Parts: sequence; C-alpha cells; structure tokens
Amino acid sequence: MFTRLSLVTCSILLASLMMAHAGPCTSDIERLKSEIDAKVKAQLAANPSLTETLTASAKGQPSPGAKANAPNTKSSAPLENMGAVYLALAQAVGADALGDKGKCDQALTQARSALNK
Repeated sequence: MFTRLSLVTCSILLASLMMAHAGPCTSDIERLKSEIDAKVKAQLAANPSLTETLTASAKGQPSPGAKANAPNTKSSAPLENMGAVYLALAQAVGADALGDKGKCDQALTQARSALNK
C-alpha cells in the first residue's frame, strides 16, 4: 500500500513540477492538498499507535504489539481511504495541466468524498 501511495505521491509531485503555468483549478488543488495534510496530521496526532504502525509498515516489519495497538475506531478511516484520495488528486492535477476544468472539478469532488469517508 505504501509503495502505491509513494508512486501516486511522486506522480502528483512530477505533474506539479511539469506545469509551467497555473491551470483552471490549480488553487482548488492546492486547497485540497492543505485539507489532506491537515486531516492526516490530525489523525496521526489523535492515534499515536497509528504512527507506530505506519512507521513499522514502511520498514516492512510490524512492530511488536502494533497489531494489538492498531486503531480500530472510525477515527482512523480517513487514512484508510488515502489511496483513493491521492488517485483522484493525481487525476485532478492531470486534468488541470490539460486545462480541463470539468474533469478537474470531478476528480476533486471524488478526492474530497474519499477524504471525508
């Protein structure tokens, strides 16, 4: 999962760097990125064991007791949907780079929907 998220994140970064000018919904994309950052930071602050679990998973090894301490509450749900959030965000960045406001808005709506699940 982290590999997929890393690839999507790199794709977003690359697409952002390749854009020579602002597209029709660049400001909306930046606003959504701020919302995503705030949501992730809030979830990590509210669930210290989630940080431990994510760190251990990124290293490819579950920590001792990570499974027992892993959050199983609704409050961790936004992080479970981050793959869908980043995929939709990448689609929005691509549509923005092509100047397609309709597709960009649609992708941003999908990203916000996944973020707020």
